[in-house]
Amino acid sequence: MSLYPPLFFNRIVVQSISPDFKRVKVKVVKSIFNKNPQGSIFGGTLFSGTDPYPAVQFWNIFRSRGYDCVAWLKRSEIDYIKPAKSSVVYDFYIPEVMVNKAEAELRTIGRAEIVFEVSGIDKKGQLITKVKSTSVIKINSGSQLPS
Repeated sequence: MSLYPPLFFNRIVVQSISPDFKRVKVKVVKSIFNKNPQGSIFGGTLFSGTDPYPAVQFWNIFRSRGYDCVAWLKRSEIDYIKPAKSSVVYDFYIPEVMVNKAEAELRTIGRAEIVFEVSGIDKKGQLITKVKSTSVIKINSGSQLPS
């Protein structure tokens, strides 16, 4: 994913993905390509660094469990706490309780909406952003649920 042009040119790098897709670490690297006139990372770049990951994580989790589904980002909001003067890391962690809740909704109504929160932390450990997003997972029409 780090080579996908919109991420690559914004210097958004996937640092790690756990084998079960429950944890993804993403780094927004400060560079000349994403620096604003005040010397901090553009807000849009920080926001882009959070866009696809929870939906992609949920999609992969449920595909690995045998679900024929789609997932997308429905809504997202960001609070910029302070300017990002250095690179920022996002640690997307989906606990099993969140997966179980979504799976129960998929099994009963064929669709789940999951609210996910993540914080952006700079290299000094300072809070830079807080992001709250809603992902949708939907069973493809005509698909059978796994046993």
